[in-house]
Amino acid sequence: MKPWLWIVIILVLLIIVIIIGLILLIPNLIRKFGFGRYDDDNTLHYFSHNDFEGMKQEEFTFKSNGLNLQGYLYQIENIKNKGIIVFAHGLGAGHIQYITEIHHFVKLGYLVYTFDAQGCLNSEGKGIEYISNYPKNLDDFLTYLEETKLNGGKYSLVGHSLGAYGVNLMPQFHNNIKRIVSLSGFDSTEKFMNDMLSSTKGLGNVITKLFCNQEKKRNKMYYLSSSEVLSKQKPNILLVSGTLDPLVKPESNFEHFKKVSKDNENAHFMLVEGRAHRPLLTLKASDYDTKMNIDLNNLKKKKVSKSELKQYYDSLDYNILVELDLKVMKVIDDFLDGKEIENNIVIKCE
Repeated sequence: MKPWLWIVIILVLLIIVIIIGLILLIPNLIRKFGFGRYDDDNTLHYFSHNDFEGMKQEEFTFKSNGLNLQGYLYQIENIKNKGIIVFAHGLGAGHIQYITEIHHFVKLGYLVYTFDAQGCLNSEGKGIEYISNYPKNLDDFLTYLEETKLNGGKYSLVGHSLGAYGVNLMPQFHNNIKRIVSLSGFDSTEKFMNDMLSSTKGLGNVITKLFCNQEKKRNKMYYLSSSEVLSKQKPNILLVSGTLDPLVKPESNFEHFKKVSKDNENAHFMLVEGRAHRPLLTLKASDYDTKMNIDLNNLKKKKVSKSELKQYYDSLDYNILVELDLKVMKVIDDFLDGKEIENNIVIKCE
């Protein structure tokens, strides 16, 4: 064989090895940059209990995955206790993304327990890292509450996105759950990754399989499909989705939940027209949030300075960004109160 042919063969083999190496590395890069630490970087403004009259916060810690995680109790004193809600946050800077929602519930008289998942805000850890770590954290949090604070009492769960996936799985592990409100929750890790990587086609399928194999090895007990748990346990649940959700696509998650829950009279569904990944927000807030994300992407492409970026963040109207749709909240409030609601609700754009 001619020397130049050997060189070509060696180069081709090297390229194949490099490509395989990069494909094997991608799941770890996704974990590092997509599921790494989430802290308040002092860009977006987050509300706190101090922004709401009479709202109190109590802090405590609990253990999960060998880490100290931060838990919280929110309440308004001198209001008759209506019940207990455990709120599960989505991916991002922990529970402080949802102070407006938490305030809504405490104002109605609920005690709201929440926490920051591993790798978020005041909780220890390099990051969430594995999607299955989140339901593990939530399971440990509920066990801690049941053993130390709730005296065997029942409680309701409210979760958004990754937190919604977490609350969907909890009937598998806990019997004290009254009701579940699942906001923009995905069905499974595999479905979430397939949706996220849908534009990459065949390569996305390979990456998803590698990613999911790592998840199974890490936390097999929590590597579950929401639809399997919900169809088996048949909890009293309200699943909510926005029609324009680009992250957790309603056609592959929400609609799938409806199909597998057709025999569960306790399953209720609410589709909110014109809303994206946070269906509790008003149409005005949802549009404002979408515009903000487009603006931020454009600013980052232009590589503007930190001071220019800060100027943009300071110019935002944060009251609009977190404005809750009272029509949507009324359905959720009635459901949590135990009032009868329709099984299939569509909130129209107004």
